[in-house]
Amino acid sequence: MVKVLFVCYDQGAGGEHLAVEISKLDCCNYLKHKIVNGRYISVDITAGRCRYRPLPISEINNALQESPKWHVVPTHFTPDELTDVIADKFFVCITTPSDEQHLNHIQSKVLQYKFRSILELKGQIEADGYDPKTILKNYTGSLDYQSLLCLYDGKEINESNMIDAIQKYNELTKIYKFKHPIPNTINIGYKETILPNFYTDFTNKLHKELTKSI
Repeated sequence: MVKVLFVCYDQGAGGEHLAVEISKLDCCNYLKHKIVNGRYISVDITAGRCRYRPLPISEINNALQESPKWHVVPTHFTPDELTDVIADKFFVCITTPSDEQHLNHIQSKVLQYKFRSILELKGQIEADGYDPKTILKNYTGSLDYQSLLCLYDGKEINESNMIDAIQKYNELTKIYKFKHPIPNTINIGYKETILPNFYTDFTNKLHKELTKSI
């Protein structure tokens, strides 16, 4: 049986951290990961394909393997976009608020994140659905994510173009808009995830759900 627990989240909402904490449960397969400047970088069963645009459903299905335990997979897609994944599925959605606090969080944690190596930069570009050679053909040097968004639009990296790119990026965030009632789904607010003892309390609750479902 293939069982997948998807952690659905917008970039910057702590989805990979939550996925790693969930994967520590005895009913889940542990997620290999590293922590860089407070950012969790995990390696899931799909090798990150559930964060690629467009979503490569066939590659994801081919990567999944039968296991008595749940595969934990972070994703930037909503449950209704993952219906074609062939598996028994459970969803944990971080429903991020569209308020100033969240936008400031995105700004500092995601948009200003500087890529540490060319391989990491290449991986991000591919995950966003672009060709690294095309995007970087006229650019050399270090980049942060907001600068990369300018290159996606074929524009120079300057303050005005960054403002436009950031606005477009913020419009793409969508997990907080997810309202559809789907079986085996738990919605949690981003603000809940930063409360003391959240990870312990939530994973204990989730363990009961996972061991009684499917």
